[in-house]
Amino acid sequence: MVAPAIPPEPIPEPSPELHRAIAVIQSLAVSQRTNPQELLGILRDLEALHRQICAEMLMPALPNTRHELFALLQNIEANGGWPYIYRVRLQELLQKLRPELP
Repeated sequence: MVAPAIPPEPIPEPSPELHRAIAVIQSLAVSQRTNPQELLGILRDLEALHRQICAEMLMPALPNTRHELFALLQNIEANGGWPYIYRVRLQELLQKLRPELP
């Protein structure tokens, strides 16, 4: 017998504090739009924050029961998947150089 599906809980709207933090980071990135070193620094800091939140806060907060874990996985699937930090691959960077190569 299959257990009935549990409807996923909707993701709450981001808080005003998070909206302000995102706006500050976007503004900083825009102000550095022609400075690749600074932009890489911003991305590195965001990636480090992502890792810290995952390791120190998310992992300890994960459910302890199969029922709760299943509900969380349904929620993740229904609301956009696991958070991911995209990394540019070396091949993508080399594509920018191709027009200049003989």
